[in-house]
Order: sequence, then C-alpha cells, then structure tokens
Amino acid sequence: MSPPKDLSILMIAYNHAQFLGKAIQSVLDQQTNFSWELVIGDDASTDGSQEILSRYSKDPRIRVLPASSRLGMSRNFARTLGACSGRYVAFLEGDDYWIDPSKLQRQLTLLESRPDVALCATNALLHRESSGGLEPDFGFTSREERTLVTSDLVWGNPAHTCTYVVRRSAIPEIDADLLRLGMLDFPIWILASRHGSLVKLTQCTGAYRIHDQGVWTSTSARRRIVLTIEALSCIEGRLEDPVIRKAIVRQRHLHWAREIALAAREGDRKDLARRCLRTITAPLSCGLLPRARIQALVALFSCWFGGRASHRPV
Repeated sequence: MSPPKDLSILMIAYNHAQFLGKAIQSVLDQQTNFSWELVIGDDASTDGSQEILSRYSKDPRIRVLPASSRLGMSRNFARTLGACSGRYVAFLEGDDYWIDPSKLQRQLTLLESRPDVALCATNALLHRESSGGLEPDFGFTSREERTLVTSDLVWGNPAHTCTYVVRRSAIPEIDADLLRLGMLDFPIWILASRHGSLVKLTQCTGAYRIHDQGVWTSTSARRRIVLTIEALSCIEGRLEDPVIRKAIVRQRHLHWAREIALAAREGDRKDLARRCLRTITAPLSCGLLPRARIQALVALFSCWFGGRASHRPV
C-alpha cells in the first residue's frame, strides 16, 4: 500500500465523457512540490467515460473507483472521499476544470503556513457551453482576500466547489443524515469551518461549467431553495454556538419566504399555504425579518380566498 499523500483531489463524475479529459488534464498541469493523488469516483456512467478513465488511470497518481450501478451523487461523493488519503482534499467535479497551474501550490502553501485556516477557496470563471467562452461570475467574485468564519458561511457559499482545498481532519464524517441531502458541499464547508477559518483568495483558478446536464444548474430555483433549507436544518444541531444556530434558523426562514414567493407565482396553493403558516408561526427568537412574516401573511390571505398571490421574493 502506498504511503498517504500530501493532497488528494476528489473528482466525482457521471456521464461527463465530453468534459472529463479537460478536467483531468487540468489536474496533471498543476505545478507542485508535494505529493498528490487524483481519486475519481465514476457513478456507473453509460456514455463512454470508462474508456477515458481507463486511459488516464495508467498514471500511477490517478485512481479510478468504478461502480456497477448508480449510487447517486451523495453516496458517490462519500465513498470517493473515503478513498482519499491526503492530509488535504481539493475538489473538482468531472465537468469543471482548473485554469491556473499554480492553484494547488498557492493554496497548500497558505494552509501549511496558517494552522488557524481550515479551508482555502478562490475566485472562478463561468464556462457557458451555450457560448463556449469564459466570463466573470460577479456573484462569487471577491476583489480583496477575505477571511470567513462559520457565522459568515451560514449566509451562503462564497465560492465554487472547484476552487476549494480543505484540511482532511476538518471534513466531517458523512453520516446517514448528510447522505440524505441533495447537496453536500455547502454543509461540509460550514461544518469544516468549526476547525478553522476559510480564506478566499482573489485569483481565478477554476472554471465552473454551465450546461444542460449540470446537476445544480439544471435544478429549478425553487428546488435549490428546498435543498438549501434541508442542508441548514441538518447541520443546525451539529453547531454548538447559539448565535450561529440562531443565524441558521433565521436564514432558513428567509429561504422559506423566498420559496413562498415562487410557490405563489407557480400557483401551488396547497404547498403555499403550508409554507406560509410555517413562516408566520416561526418563533420570535429566530430573528426572522418582519417583512418575511408580512409577505407570508399576504400570500396566505390570497391563497385562502382562492386568488393567486403575486409578489416579489424577499
């Protein structure tokens, strides 16, 4: 058995044949002075991905984990993480790629010199398949280096997954509750931040690809909100700081208010009523904005009298 590496690159893939080569090559192009391994979890792809992976697996630094049947994204992620031996873990999905050959070296140098830091991320560009070009992602771009703690992260993910490097010791065990979530990266960043801060660098080191088969980009806005609410609910009890837990509750209710607005637009009256009541009756201690309660009350009134509510998201 080979000794543990300094860094493991975790890559999960499902039917990414048209993208895999570029993703893997961007790993091989990294200029580093430390040992690393690329661990690829293929979730029983049916598009010829195995042939591509077979070619690249001749490199001794690359290990491929095949699957005889579909595992699903979360279980595939968990088993691939379990196979990583590195003291640090970098994340790169099979349809994204890195654009800076010094990415890993820069991030590991920072983490090695800063024991108080558990996560390091960077800016990234968007690669839209429809246009084929790279463009800035203004919603995720930081102009100055930022240091974030858990109370910051509960308000939203500050970077794309393809830019993260995390201390392996800070990554939580992927238990049954986490496996049930439809997203794993966001809750993992929050839980890992219990062991140290997140430093976000200003360099653009990765490209996040937007295409029709993308797991997140092909998910509806309302479904994304639901997944975020489920993730926040799952991790709330794992955080001991009452201030952070209160922030999570408040954020969850803000997401409920946004979902109410979308449900109203879609005319889903039964679910709209349920969401409205949950928001209206939220405890005062959660810090929910009055505007969210008012919006829920207006939507419930419209739903009760058979109308279709129409209002803007919070």
